[in-house]
Amino acid sequence: MGAINLLGNADAVSRARKYVQRVCAGISRNRLHEVVLLTTELATNSVRHSDSGRVPNGRLRIIVTGGVHAIRVQVIDEGSADSAPEVHPFSFSEPYRSRRLGLWIVQEIASSWGWHQHPKGRVVWFEVDL
Repeated sequence: MGAINLLGNADAVSRARKYVQRVCAGISRNRLHEVVLLTTELATNSVRHSDSGRVPNGRLRIIVTGGVHAIRVQVIDEGSADSAPEVHPFSFSEPYRSRRLGLWIVQEIASSWGWHQHPKGRVVWFEVDL
């Protein structure tokens, strides 16, 4: 389907969202909303928690692939020496602003997801069945 390279700043999230909406326009509305939401979560995590958003001119890459059965989105960022993707459990007892629910949402909605180190940083991906 395609790929886009983005600067690791706040604009990256909205640009990633618009890109995914455009390249996935042919899928059902419900699945499109899921793919856009999950892309938003991963792009936000890249900007907030990786070197892509911490260093000058940091970058991230969004790759969208798919076919008849599923859409796969990969977010490749510059990684982080002090953190790794981690699902935090949902809790009503935590104040809303302190919840770190991004990967929990990805885990709950995606058909599958994961992450791995890459020579250029870190890849976090998800798939949504169509």
